[in-house]
Amino acid sequence: AARLLWGRTPSTVSLDRPYAGVLPHSFAVLQSPEYSELFRVTQVAEASRAEFGISGKSMMLTLAGEHLSLFAHAVRDTTVLVQSQALPRARSPIAAPVSGGLIAVTGAVHGLVKDRRVIVQGLSVASGERIAHQAVLVDAVVGSDRTTLHITPPLPVALKRGSVVVFGNVALATHGDTGAQILGAGDASQAFQRFELKRLPLTYRSAPNESGIDSELSIRVGDVEWTERPTLFGAGPNDRVYSVHTDEQGKDWVLFGDGVRGARLPSGVNNVRASYRQGLGQGGNVKADQLTQLMTRPMGLKGVSNPAAAEGGTDAEPARQARRSMPLGTRTLGRAVSLRDYEDFALAFTGIAKAQARVLHLSSGPTVAITVAGQSGDAVTAGGPIWQNLWGALKANGDPHVQIALLSYKASSFRLGLKVKRDPAYASLPLLVAVQAALRAHFAFDERALGQPVLQSEVVAVAHRVPGVVAIDLDFLYGGSSPFLQVLKSKQTRLLAGAMRVQNGVAKPAELLTLHPAAFERLEEMP
Repeated sequence: AARLLWGRTPSTVSLDRPYAGVLPHSFAVLQSPEYSELFRVTQVAEASRAEFGISGKSMMLTLAGEHLSLFAHAVRDTTVLVQSQALPRARSPIAAPVSGGLIAVTGAVHGLVKDRRVIVQGLSVASGERIAHQAVLVDAVVGSDRTTLHITPPLPVALKRGSVVVFGNVALATHGDTGAQILGAGDASQAFQRFELKRLPLTYRSAPNESGIDSELSIRVGDVEWTERPTLFGAGPNDRVYSVHTDEQGKDWVLFGDGVRGARLPSGVNNVRASYRQGLGQGGNVKADQLTQLMTRPMGLKGVSNPAAAEGGTDAEPARQARRSMPLGTRTLGRAVSLRDYEDFALAFTGIAKAQARVLHLSSGPTVAITVAGQSGDAVTAGGPIWQNLWGALKANGDPHVQIALLSYKASSFRLGLKVKRDPAYASLPLLVAVQAALRAHFAFDERALGQPVLQSEVVAVAHRVPGVVAIDLDFLYGGSSPFLQVLKSKQTRLLAGAMRVQNGVAKPAELLTLHPAAFERLEEMP
């Protein structure tokens, strides 16, 4: 900023001293308490001035503008802003949401390796929910000011561009504590020797095979590592193999052969050793950003976090679920040929609680679309371990020419309201609690099928089966996947769960209707 001295002509002004960097074709702003205006500097010259009883050098500016004369009577109150600098115009912001399998990131990012994992995090355009999408890098095109990432699978939903972050340096981590155990001594005179694993439960990890799991167990006899098999059936007399079985008490046993179905153990003193990991189940499915500490920190590593919630942890099957899943393997025999085979194969895969297969006609041709749901209603996210390993197992054990689309199910819920007429012999409050418990049990995740509707008659029948109920008056039955349907109180004859379908050329998953956690709009006794 410079002080103003009025010039010798109507288009010139003098500054209080010379200033470097004031050039022709630059700009100057004259500011007074009442008015400010921008002028173009056409000429610059240094000159001597004698004003106000003093003399000295000044800088003479010739200005081009419309209202320079307005400053003639405010010389002492006017400031001149000079030394203007040309700034490039900022690019218009890109407001379009990020979607699909192509993501443009700012800057030239080098060192991206094909087939490495990345995590794309951002806020959903539709719901505002934070999404952490795991994907594999197919290609990275590096430009001068941007890098375009091609990922698979593509983003499941559109994300707000300003919220999107792409994480590299992704390392897979699994749940389990590693330890060792001396199982005992081999005895060549014994057939089918077996040893108990003392540290429970044995860790299994998701794998792209028929069962969907591999144990984290290594057995060495002497210094030789033996190989695990699902069963000793079919093993040769010289095959150094073993199998792992879990008994009804939950104990894990390692079983060796008899010299016909698998080799016998050689005799020795404490020559059978195991190294394995301990830890299993849904307790390992920690939330996003909960993993922040490392047991050891290698040099150069600053920190660690998990942008995506852990998934794939599956509890041991209860007896009821095991009875349903055990026959599935005998139906598929490890292969997926028919549409029913694809559904059964997915149902038998560890970590999958429900599955439904349909043929959908997409733009790429007929596609076997499989909707899957995880244990306890968990979503099976695209790019997650269960999704990837199930995909790999279906491709390896199915027709390689069949197109497959794996879809995580869409959870939906409903609400209801009813009045109960009770038998006078039953107390009111315990009866209402029993009705609520019966409805919650019947419409729980484990009891419902993908695409199964909810009928008025079904609700009434479940409530009527509770001892002490004489009559039911159903007042409300409403809900569905739309937020609008969740608040629109009504009495529907039936609530439909969406089936697998093609919408705008995209395969959409089946829905599963369950009772809402705050389901009861009304549950009271009839007067």
